Parts: sequence; structure tokens; C-alpha cells
Amino acid sequence: MDATDRLKQVAIEIARGLQDSAAGLKNELAELKARAALLESQVQSADLGRDRALNFEPTYNGELQCPRCWVLRDVRADMKPIPGTDRKDFFRCRNCQFEFPIEANEANEA
Repeated sequence: MDATDRLKQVAIEIARGLQDSAAGLKNELAELKARAALLESQVQSADLGRDRALNFEPTYNGELQCPRCWVLRDVRADMKPIPGTDRKDFFRCRNCQFEFPIEANEANEA
């Protein structure tokens, strides 16, 4: 094999190496695109949550409302009283089970 044939063979080997690298890079790129789409979705959810929080109504039809259900899922959910202590009353969301303590004197104002 003369020098030109050997150089051509080396060029082919280099190209094969690049093709092997490209296959792995394409897989990595697809994973990164999927991760970017997930992150974009999470950013949009955070923006929606912020907007919902600004419109949150702590009471609706005379019932305390769960801030978690509203901000995360745009759902109204009543907070029901559960046993508390002498100093704190507790309320639990009927949907997500989020618990919220209120100082006993605050509960009378709610």
C-alpha cells in the first residue's frame, strides 16, 4: 500500500470515528431537547402559578380556600377545620390534605 492509499484509509477511519461520535451526540442532543422542553413547561407552570397567586381569594362562599390547590392546579378547594390546640386552630384541604395553622384569635376573624 502506498502513501496515498494509506492516507485515504486514515481519512476513512477518521470519518468512521466522527460518525460513531455523531450517533452518541444525536442521542445526547435528543435528551437535552427533552430536558429543555420539561424545563420550559416548568417555567410556564411557575408563571401561571404566580398569576394565580395574585388572583387568589382566601375565602369563597364563606369557606377558607386552599392556596396550594389554587396556585398549583387552578382548583378551588375548601379548607375544613380539624382538631387543633389551645393556641392554634388547624385547617386541612379536602383535596390535597395541605394543613394550615391559624392562631386561635385569627380563626375568629376569618
